Amino acid sequence: SCKRNDDEKHSCHEASFHTAYAMYTNRRTVDDITVSVEDVEAAINKVKKGRAAGADSIVIEHLLYAHPSVTCSLVALFNLMLRYGYVPNNFGYGIMVPLLKGHDVDATSTSNYRGLTLSPVISKIFEYVLLNKFSVYLQTCSLQFGFKSGIGTSDALFTLKTIVDYLTQNGCTVTLAA
Repeated sequence: SCKRNDDEKHSCHEASFHTAYAMYTNRRTVDDITVSVEDVEAAINKVKKGRAAGADSIVIEHLLYAHPSVTCSLVALFNLMLRYGYVPNNFGYGIMVPLLKGHDVDATSTSNYRGLTLSPVISKIFEYVLLNKFSVYLQTCSLQFGFKSGIGTSDALFTLKTIVDYLTQNGCTVTLAA
């Protein structure tokens, strides 16, 4: 069973959340959100070119050089998806490809591979449209290092090393597990 560590702290955090939520005036409904041709064009231009096709056998170049009516069709599709809250199952299908982690590693060891998923390009475009529309609402902790632009493993390692150094210099024992 689960139990709060500190009822007083919990009440304080809960009150803080409700106060912040009540002040949040920019609440939107699905009816307020529409995808425009500009949104889809910006998303198409954001997808990296020269990449392999996903399970749908479509690459971004197909959409970049297609007739503008294709973009209009995507706008209609994405607006319907948002309106009815339905995403086709095929948007979640991907082809997993094993990639070697480096050029000079042992190719016979499975631990030297990482997985790369080739996703359908139209689902990538939809993701970019959503990210563009909702990124102002998506905030993470400053200690979140994964999947953020301009931040990576070296930043996480620096933070970890700084914390461990601080603790050991102040006489603490540090145990790490990974």
